[in-house]
Formats: sequence, C-alpha cells, structure tokens
Amino acid sequence: MDDAIKLFRNKELTQKLYSYIKERVKKNNNLRILEFCGTHTHNIFQYGFRYAFLPHVRFIAGPGCPVCVTSDIELALAFYLLEKKGVVIITYGDLLKVPYNGRSLSSLRSEGYQVEIVYSAIDALNVAKKTDKECVFLGVGFETTMPGTAALIELSKEKNVKNLSVLSFHKNTKAIIKALGNLGELKTDGILLPGHVSAVVGWEYFSEISSYSIPAVVVGFEPLDILLGLNELLDMIEKGERSIKCAYKRAVSEKGNRKMLEVINKVFKIVDCLWRGIGMVKDGGFDLSDEYDFYNAKKRFSFDGFKYEDTQKNCMCGDVLIGMIEPYECPSYGVFCTPDTPIGPCMVSHEGTCLAYYKWSRVNG
Repeated sequence: MDDAIKLFRNKELTQKLYSYIKERVKKNNNLRILEFCGTHTHNIFQYGFRYAFLPHVRFIAGPGCPVCVTSDIELALAFYLLEKKGVVIITYGDLLKVPYNGRSLSSLRSEGYQVEIVYSAIDALNVAKKTDKECVFLGVGFETTMPGTAALIELSKEKNVKNLSVLSFHKNTKAIIKALGNLGELKTDGILLPGHVSAVVGWEYFSEISSYSIPAVVVGFEPLDILLGLNELLDMIEKGERSIKCAYKRAVSEKGNRKMLEVINKVFKIVDCLWRGIGMVKDGGFDLSDEYDFYNAKKRFSFDGFKYEDTQKNCMCGDVLIGMIEPYECPSYGVFCTPDTPIGPCMVSHEGTCLAYYKWSRVNG
C-alpha cells in the first residue's frame, strides 16, 4: 500500500482528529455540509461520519454521481442506436443496469443486442478493431473521465479506426454548482468538493462558489482526508470566510493537470445539457468539438423517428440529487426500488446516494 494512503488511513491519527472535531462541533447547531461527490457520500457512510457528528453537523448528498445525473433522454438515445441502428454499444459497467422505460442496457443485452463493458475508454478501441459493425462508446462522467474519452478519439483518428464514434454524456461540474446556486438550491453552510475532478481541473476551477457566500474545501477520500477537510471547513465557517481552499494538496493543484486540460479543451466544447432532477443546465455538458464531427455519434447517425417518453414518475432520484429529500423519503425506496429491482439510477451506480443509504444507513425506508 502507498505510504500516503497508509498515513491517511492511520487509525490513531483518525481517532484523535475525530475526537477533536466531535468536541468542537458541539458549539454548532445543525450545520448542513454538502458533499458534492458520490464517492464521498459512500465513504462518509462507511467510515461512520454521517451519524458521528449529529445533531451538530449534518451531511447532505449532492449531485456528484455522473451516472445518476445522466438524463433519461440520453439513455433513450443509446437505446435507439442499439435497437434501430444495430450498433455495438460500449459502456462502463455503472450504466449497464440504469433503467429507462422498464428496460436497461443489461436487459437489452439479454435480448441479443450487443453491449460491451469496458474498464477504460481506450478499451473501446480494441472492441471496435474486432468487428466490422459500427461501435458507439458512451462517454459518461465528469471532467475526471474526459481525458480518457479524448485519448480514445485521438487514437482512433491516429490509427484510422472508422467504425467507432462517441455519444458524449459528459457533465460540467462547475456549471451545475452555478446552476444550483442560481436556483437557490445550495442550502448548505459549506461544501466538500470532489478530489478526483479537482485533480484534473484544479481547485481554482470552482472559484465562482464564493459568489454564493458559501465556503468550500477540496477533499480527498481516505478517513483522515475527510476529517481534515471537515475541520478546514469548520474553520472557514467560524471565521466567516467565503472562499475555496484545498485539503487534498498531494493530488490537487490550483490550476489542475495542464496536459489533461489541453486535450479536454482540444477535443470537447461546452454545451447546454440536461441533468436529471434539474433540467436544462446552461453550459452543463460537453460535446465533441466540430473538428471531431466524424467521431460524434450525434452527427454520424440519423435520429429520425427517435421518441422519448418520461416514464419515471415513481422515481424521486432528481430530488435526492439536489438535496431536497433524503432517499428514505421517497415512497419507492426500499419497497419497489432496491439494488436488485432499481427504478432509478441512484440505486444502481456505485456512487449513487440511494444505494449508499440502502447499504449503510441506520434508517429503514
């Protein structure tokens, strides 16, 4: 195990900092701390922090699960290409069981449609090389996974692979925070910002948060990381600071990863985009730049006859994603909607809030 990981998992250090914060928060009354990232949501549960500081500090899950915020209409586009155009859909495993209109990519695969699972975007190139059929890679994720998708496109161009294109569902984390702020939905005293996104884009990327008078800290994922980030946030709240700080400097710089940002800016352009639970978000997503139209599935295929139905009337995933409700407040949670029978993506994705509550929560829906 890496020495840094060992240090940030050190039980003695974690216990000491936990005890210090436990005593410190007693002066507070129901502080609401939003953890933007789905991985933080799961880890805060696993490490026992979600209940450890009640009633003084309450953690609120945010929209930081890229699979969860992928809209039904985007899933419908993938289904259309699979069923009507006979393509091979290539995707990360997290998207496989997300339901739309009673079906999923997994159920379509069981019907005989070709859906291939990959662990990295580059693996999609190997899938395409083994077939003459048209292959479409579903580019899902925040800025974290975009360099991989960009590298796939550049390699496809370099190796003259003609039967591969990308359906970009990539989302812009900065835009969603801005959108929630403008909607007045950032009902929080402080924000724990995602460490992996920030490692790519840099912590300065989120500087607009300060305009909403909310302190924010970029945080890592180990137990000590989370406690250090929380402690930093408590400092800012007490001092009335409304800025952004970084408590994950071993992985995150102010300006981000220059090479990754260069390839993102080259291959992608910012576009308005639908987010589940929020609707159309200005500058909310990324599509391929015009230079890469040949690799853009939206340009390569005709979508004549494409139809979309809003069928998830019993799913309140959208309300969960913006912190309006907790999962157990949804009537379907734990009754009709479980990991084995999900009716929404928040119960499917390994970063999903509903799945986190189902696995770790003390509350029985």
